[in-house]
Amino acid sequence: SDRFEILLNSVLTLAIDGFFDDGRAGLPVSTGPVPPRVGEETITTIRARVSNTSNDVVDAVYRTKLPEGIRWTDNKYTTSGDVAYNPRAREVTWNIGAIPARAGTGLPGPEFSFQVGLTPSLNQVGKEAPLTRGHSVEGTDVFTASRLQASADALTTRDSYRKNGDVVR
Repeated sequence: SDRFEILLNSVLTLAIDGFFDDGRAGLPVSTGPVPPRVGEETITTIRARVSNTSNDVVDAVYRTKLPEGIRWTDNKYTTSGDVAYNPRAREVTWNIGAIPARAGTGLPGPEFSFQVGLTPSLNQVGKEAPLTRGHSVEGTDVFTASRLQASADALTTRDSYRKNGDVVR
């Protein structure tokens, strides 16, 4: 008789948020005006959380790029892996490594927080300002050997400061 083998990939998800940090994220307290003001730097914390469903994932890497006008502060916190910033490419890379099955769903998942500085210019008044470009995470499913990927949209001041003012003043 014919026998079929069905391999099901795990599913990676990526959640991104930005906020004015009160020190609980393992980083220095955010500083600067909220809403952001022209010529004054506001330090914002960006947090990436990864979850994984059914199979272990290896060689996992998260990436985002910082737009012009955003300063990498080198303040960072991660629950696993290591972080690098390439100033020439303006790229943040988090080498997560292994993500166990059920991480972020039934077990604690990997998390990475970092801080950026925004000093808005006059042409940004009345607009939301970009804090990051798009976000991605990818890795290899150990069971199926498939390359997995998840992504999230760019982060702006509107995403980060909803309650206190989302546009530059």
